[in-house]
Amino acid sequence: MDSTEVRTARSSVAIAFVAVFIATDSLAASVTLAWDPGATGTAGYIVHSGEAMGAYSNHNDVGAVTTVRVEGLLEGATYYFAVTAYDLARLENSYSNEVDATPPYTAPAVDFSASPTSGIAPTTVAFSNATTGQVTSWAWSFGDGGTSSGQSPTHVYSTPGDYWVTLKATGPGGTVSKTFESPIKITAGSTTTKPTRRGRGPKRR
Repeated sequence: MDSTEVRTARSSVAIAFVAVFIATDSLAASVTLAWDPGATGTAGYIVHSGEAMGAYSNHNDVGAVTTVRVEGLLEGATYYFAVTAYDLARLENSYSNEVDATPPYTAPAVDFSASPTSGIAPTTVAFSNATTGQVTSWAWSFGDGGTSSGQSPTHVYSTPGDYWVTLKATGPGGTVSKTFESPIKITAGSTTTKPTRRGRGPKRR
């Protein structure tokens, strides 16, 4: 809730982090904030946050608790927090000390599929990339010496064999590799030899 109440000059509130950032999905994080209780007569607290020092665009009335989890923060972005206390008349004190935090990037969650997973040489296999998270580069190894840096490449298997495919994803949160759950199975085409027909001799009269 946005605070529009007049602030009084009661003592400020000390605020400090008590938990590490917790990733909630591929692009968002959360942080837990805690602060010391206000003076006698404090009815509740408002957490102020923003993306610039001293400039708070969000104002959240959290009630009488002294610990709160702030969610929906973008990985790699810097946020600034402060707390004010208010009394039963909804009069607020001055801002607490300000703290800043930058949620770290999480490592990519690598996943992909292949179609088809078997065939007769030569077979073209299409790889569909389902990796989540921040990724800056891809490195595919197709198991037959072939490689690719594309996000969702195709590859032609020309020689019979079983080929294990690995995808390595690199991002600001680290590098993660995954090998496909089963090999790509390529077989040789069947070869049939037509029987040689013997020529007939001249007809006898």
